[in-house]
Amino acid sequence: MSLVCEAFHCRPSEAREELGTDPDRQALTILELRAYAETKRQHDAVKKAEDAPKGPMADLVREIEVDLWRERKARRG
Repeated sequence: MSLVCEAFHCRPSEAREELGTDPDRQALTILELRAYAETKRQHDAVKKAEDAPKGPMADLVREIEVDLWRERKARRG
C-alpha cells in the first residue's frame, strides 16, 4: 500500500479503497509497467555488462528483447 501511496500521491485510506474496489488492480499494473520502463531505461543505458540491472524485471526486459530480435530476424527470412 505504501508504494501505491507514494506513486499516486494519495493517503493510505484512498489507496486501500482503490485496491479494494478495483478488481483488475489497475494501480498495481501501472506500478509494474513503471518498473518495467525504468528497468528498460537502465538496461538501454548500460555501457558495461557488469553494470546491467539485475533481478526479475531485468530478466523480463532481456527476455522480451530477445523475443523481439527473433521476430525481426524471422520476418527477414
